[in-house]
Amino acid sequence: MKRAGKIHFVHHLEKRYVPANLGDWICSPYYYFTDYFSQYTCVLHSDWAVLWHEIERTDIVIFGGGGLLDNSDELNRVLNRLIENCDNVIIWGAGTHKYTENNIFGKKTASEEIKYDQAALVGVRDYQHPSGLPYLPCVSCMNPAFVVMQDEVKVTRNVGTIKSALEANFAVQGLPSFVTNAEPIGTVANYILGSSVILVSSYHGAFWSMLLGKKAILPATRLGVDKYKYFRHPVGFYDGNKFDEIAILDFAAKLPEIPNFLEESRNLTKEFFQKCKRYIEDRIAPAEENETLQIIAKRNAQLEFTMVDMWNEIRRLNGRITQLENSRKSQ
Repeated sequence: MKRAGKIHFVHHLEKRYVPANLGDWICSPYYYFTDYFSQYTCVLHSDWAVLWHEIERTDIVIFGGGGLLDNSDELNRVLNRLIENCDNVIIWGAGTHKYTENNIFGKKTASEEIKYDQAALVGVRDYQHPSGLPYLPCVSCMNPAFVVMQDEVKVTRNVGTIKSALEANFAVQGLPSFVTNAEPIGTVANYILGSSVILVSSYHGAFWSMLLGKKAILPATRLGVDKYKYFRHPVGFYDGNKFDEIAILDFAAKLPEIPNFLEESRNLTKEFFQKCKRYIEDRIAPAEENETLQIIAKRNAQLEFTMVDMWNEIRRLNGRITQLENSRKSQ
């Protein structure tokens, strides 16, 4: 007899005092198949603050989306630990995030190998990746913001820009207009539709632009991270540091058109959901009583981050007190 197990969703929930990253926030399958998943007890975890004591071996873990694969050894260890602790780990639309030696972020690629062969189901957002892992677009393609009458939004600019809220300075200077990836998804979608071409520094900004049929151009500085190299449709890389509308439009003109990408992405996502649904129903039963969704991991993660902040502040003040005491002794 199947037990009433839990379903755990692990993706990147926000930390306090850190700029928002809309792509991370809305890339969990839970948000788009809530009617189905809510018949089970669900726990939402942040990838950097997993509630390990909540996860039992026969539960279901859904890991993704976001650029969580090879982003760091710490994250790879989180995924491997999930695979070791639970027999039913599903990787849903997560993306590889390897860095070249000369990347602008100063980060190193993870050396810890991910145990993909021990995962139950795998779908990654990287198209034709050298790893050979099956392609599955980010589940954010299911967001209702993309189901808009595109003809109703008038194009008012040749080149629009989506900036990452996490970066202090955009690689291209002199932008005539922009939105950030910290704004509501409806605002971002309407801005994309109001532009002929999108210049963008974030993965999801490019992905969403192509879902809406727009060609995406990225600063050439993004070539240092491989997540920008395996989009379903090719993007352009602009190597200028000053905004040049003619040059950007020329780059875009050389890229192929993007037909029916939203429909294709949604169909692939629905197919993967059906696979997950069959897998889940073969292993666990729905909860006997209606369970309230537990978003306790998010609250716990925020508290943990606040505690780290407080401890760092205590250490800073401690150091300052020591400096003052030493200064007084030397007088």
